[in-house]
Amino acid sequence: MKNYIITMDESVFYGPMLSRVIEACPDKIDGVFIVPRPMSPFSEVVYYSRFWGLKAFFYISFLSVWRKISKKGSVESYAKKHNISCRSFKSKKELFKHLSQLEIDVIIACVPFFVPEKALKFASKYWLNTHCGPLPRYAGLDAPFWSMLNDEKQLAVTIHEMTPVYDKGQILSQKFINNEGSYFKMLFTLFSLAGDEHIRLLKSDYTQVQEIKSLGERSYFSRPSLLDAKKFRKKGYRFL
Repeated sequence: MKNYIITMDESVFYGPMLSRVIEACPDKIDGVFIVPRPMSPFSEVVYYSRFWGLKAFFYISFLSVWRKISKKGSVESYAKKHNISCRSFKSKKELFKHLSQLEIDVIIACVPFFVPEKALKFASKYWLNTHCGPLPRYAGLDAPFWSMLNDEKQLAVTIHEMTPVYDKGQILSQKFINNEGSYFKMLFTLFSLAGDEHIRLLKSDYTQVQEIKSLGERSYFSRPSLLDAKKFRKKGYRFL
């Protein structure tokens, strides 16, 4: 089984999750590919500083910088530690060209771009996405936020097959936690749980796939607005 990781240079959520995966089963990873993290335009910085609030915004910003400097959660560092091939790409076009020349069974992907159907065929078994929400009911953007705003008793993380339609592929794993903390506390817990599930699936060579009961009709959520964040706080929820 040939397994590869493709991820952004990100050190707060995906980086620590994937570093744990590499540390737990380095013999299962054949290579790590890193793609650029898109630069946030000024409008995005303004949006998140207002949406999360300045305290939470500066906390996450500081955590990102500190982890990058300290190499904690650095996928590249963990790959090198275990002598796993690690290569960076400047564009998805360059990445896809390289993938087309490899024999690949599974790709664990944490990428900031849409993967077209042609590229999905580069993996004989799966391209896997980590979605912090219960599918199919909470497809789309920021599922933890929408789940909390809708007063769900539990939040979920789902590992599923990537398809040409966002968040609609076969579910391999879905785990739940109680909704009993701040937004970022829940998010860190969900990514930790996702790491556990990626490790379990890797060690089983993807033979231990869950049978998921239907959670109702599929629904898709877009990015929440500043008004939604106001409603979130009014209900007593916190980001930090």
